[in-house]
Amino acid sequence: MLHGTMYWYEGKNENKFTIGELLFADGTGLAFTDWQKALILKRDPEPSKVPDAMDIPDGYLATTLKKTSRAVKTVLTEGKVVQGIGNAYVDEILYAARISPFSKADKIPGNKITVLAKAIGSVLTDAENHIAQRFPDTITEKERDFLPCQHCCDQTCAVS
Repeated sequence: MLHGTMYWYEGKNENKFTIGELLFADGTGLAFTDWQKALILKRDPEPSKVPDAMDIPDGYLATTLKKTSRAVKTVLTEGKVVQGIGNAYVDEILYAARISPFSKADKIPGNKITVLAKAIGSVLTDAENHIAQRFPDTITEKERDFLPCQHCCDQTCAVS
């Protein structure tokens, strides 16, 4: 859902590019939009066997990453190895772990995979806390100004 967004609305949904809606008894609704139409909604989907990024079992990444020679950034964002890491945060995670996004997943040393697992948890937790504090009533916020910039030596980036 790179370009997808969720919007609360009352009465009639006026949001462009709506893929689906949830309508509630009080007259409010939740619209799911995506101008690229890449968003796929499923009713009663099968439970995933892939762990959530915030609940990765110990040793899972080491075992799983060794099975593919694709770029680690692709592996982390596609949702087949771990769920919940999108393009917005994968670069920050890899930067925090000091791993190139182009590194072959099966070539990452074990000690760096341990650092990667910790970076996933810390970057996502920090982002979640920041957004919850500054935007407590929204589900659409894509605030990223607080993230360390890869180009500015760990300073908050005012450019990106």
